[in-house]
Amino acid sequence: MRNKRRIKFHARRSATDCEINNMGTREVSIGKVDKDKREFTFTFMTDEPCDNFDLPEVCLCRQENVDLTRLKNGVLPLLFNHNRDILIGKVTDINFEEHRAVATVVFDDDEESEKIYKKVVNGSLQGVSVGYRRLKTIRLYKNTEYQGLKYERDIYLTTKWQPYEISIVSVPADPNCGIGRELEVEEVKGEVTMDLETKKTVNEKAIVKEEERAVKETEKKTEEKAAEREVKEEKTFATKINVNAEKTLSEDDIVKLVRKEILERMAKENEPINIDLGKTNEEKICERAVDGLALQYGIIDEKSAVDGANQYRENGIRTIAEDCLISSGDYNEKSLRHMGNAELFEHVVGKRSVGSEQFVSVIDNFANKVMLNSYKEQPTTFRKFVSKGVNRDFKPTYKYRVGLGGVPELMAQESSEFKYQGASDARVATNIQTYGKGISLTREIFINDDMGTVVKFIQAQASGFERLKEKMFYDLLLKGAGIFTKAHGNVAEKHKDLTLKAYNEMRNLMVKQKDNDNLAYIGVYPSFLLCGTDYTYTHLQNLHSVSDPTQSNANVTNPLYNSMQVVSTPYIEDETYYLIASPSTMEGIEYTTLNGIDRPQSRTVQSLETLEVKVQFWNDFGFNLIDYRPFVKNDGK
Repeated sequence: MRNKRRIKFHARRSATDCEINNMGTREVSIGKVDKDKREFTFTFMTDEPCDNFDLPEVCLCRQENVDLTRLKNGVLPLLFNHNRDILIGKVTDINFEEHRAVATVVFDDDEESEKIYKKVVNGSLQGVSVGYRRLKTIRLYKNTEYQGLKYERDIYLTTKWQPYEISIVSVPADPNCGIGRELEVEEVKGEVTMDLETKKTVNEKAIVKEEERAVKETEKKTEEKAAEREVKEEKTFATKINVNAEKTLSEDDIVKLVRKEILERMAKENEPINIDLGKTNEEKICERAVDGLALQYGIIDEKSAVDGANQYRENGIRTIAEDCLISSGDYNEKSLRHMGNAELFEHVVGKRSVGSEQFVSVIDNFANKVMLNSYKEQPTTFRKFVSKGVNRDFKPTYKYRVGLGGVPELMAQESSEFKYQGASDARVATNIQTYGKGISLTREIFINDDMGTVVKFIQAQASGFERLKEKMFYDLLLKGAGIFTKAHGNVAEKHKDLTLKAYNEMRNLMVKQKDNDNLAYIGVYPSFLLCGTDYTYTHLQNLHSVSDPTQSNANVTNPLYNSMQVVSTPYIEDETYYLIASPSTMEGIEYTTLNGIDRPQSRTVQSLETLEVKVQFWNDFGFNLIDYRPFVKNDGK
C-alpha cells in the first residue's frame, strides 16, 4: 500500500533530515536452500532505489547502516505474509556483501510451518519481504554528494534502519519494483498540515505503541512454540526408550532413565565435532578476483570459477586493488575515486596495510593458479620411465635394491624349521636439490594493467620446470656413468641395427638379468622402445606391422607385433635406441621429490626497497639411478 502521508521539506538544495513513515517493507525471492537443516539463505535488502514514497528510497546495506539488536536478542521472527499470528521460524544470521543484506532463516517443524516450508521447497512460494524501521532518513537532492554517494534525481536516503521481521509472502504488492506493503501504522488520512514537531511527536508515539505490541506478540508466539517443541521432544524421548508417553513413571524409573541418558551423552562427548567457520569477506573477494583474472586470460572456464568471478572478469586490476583497500576499512570509495592509477598502486604495492596484504594475496593465488595450469600442459616423456621416491630432507637418503632371488625350499615332513636366506641387498644414495627462479612485477605493470604479460612470464616459468626435468632425466640415462657396460650385460653386441633380430637380442639380455645374489632370473620384460625422433617411423613400422617386415611373404606373422610402446625424444640424436622395462615391475631411475611434492611451488613477497611485487617459484627434486637392469642399449650401427 502506497504511503498516503504528504511531507513538508525545506526548500534548500542539500541533504536534509526528513519526517517519513518509519516502517516499511521490501520484497525479493528465495535463494539457497539446505533441506537437511530446513535452512534458507537469501538477499532481503539491497541499496537499489525503490519507490516507497513520492521519491525513490535507498537503504544502505553495510554493517554500520543496520541495527541488528533484535537479531542478537533472538526476537527477529520469520512470519507468513507479515501476519504476527503465523510464526513459522526464526532468523539465525544476517551478513552483508556487495551492497546486499543476506539473511539465513530456519523453519519450525510444527504442522502450520511445515505446510509453508513444503510450498517454498516446491517453488510455489518464492516471495520474501522484510519489515523494517527507519532510524535515520535524509532527503538527498539531485547530484548532491553525501558521503561519496550521488544520484541523478532526488531520493530519500536511509542511512540507519532496523529489521523487525522477515516474511514469506504469497503475492508481491508491486512485482515491478518489489515493494511490499507498509507495516500497519496508524496513518493520518489526507493532507497533513501540522508542524514538524507536532507531527514527529504523533509519529513517535504510534511507532512506540506498535513496537511494544509487536514485541509482546512475538515473545508470546516464541514461548508457545518453545513449549510445543519441549512436549514433542519429551514424547519422542519416551518413544525412544519404549515408554508410553502418557504413563506415569516411578522415581526409580526416572533415576534409571536419567542415568541411561547421562551415560549416552557422555559417550557422545568423545565424538569428533566438525566446525565450519565459513569464509571471511576478504577471502571471498580474493577467490572471486583470482578466478575473474583466470577467466579473463583463459586459464579456467566458467564451470571452474566461483560465484561472482565474472564481476572481476569484466574489470581491470584497478577494481581488484580498490576492493582490497576498501575491505580493509582504511579507505573508502570517495577517497579512492580521486586517485590516479599511479597513486593508487603506490598505496596498494608500497604500504603495509591490510588491503595491501590482501592485494598481494590475490596476485599470489593467481600466479599459483597460472603456474599449475601451465605445468600440467607441458608435454614430457620421462614420467613413463621413472619410479617415484620421497625424501624428507636434503641429506642423502639410502634406499635398497631388494634381492629378487631365492626360491622356497621343501620342508621336512611335520617340521616347523625354516631355512633363512642372508640379506644381500645393495643400498643406493638418493639426493634432491632446489631449483627456482623469480619474476618482478613492477608498479608500472599494474598501472598499465599489463597482466597479460605477467601470465606469459608465469607460463614460461612453469613449463620450464618440466623441460628441466626432462633434460635431467635424459642426461642421466644417456650420459650417466655405470648404467650400460659389458659387465652389466645390457648392451647389444651381435645385432647393432634397427631390426627384429636386434630387438630379440636386447629383449633376451633383459630377461636373462639375475637377482642380486646371481641365483635366479628376475623375469623382467621390456615395455618401451626409446629412440630419436629421426628413426621413430622405422621402429613403429617394425613393431606395429602385422606381418614380418623382414619377409617378402605377407602371411608371415610379426612375432614382436605390438609388444612394446615406441617413445621418441630429440635428446637422442643418432641411431642409438633403448629397451626399458616398466617402472612398476622394476625400478631403474627414481624421480625423487621433497615430501612427495611433485609440482612447483610459488610465493609472492613485497619488496622492502622498491615499489614492486616479487613472485618466486621453486621445486625440490632429483633423479637417482637405482638399478641398471631395466635398461638395454643398442648403438644402432
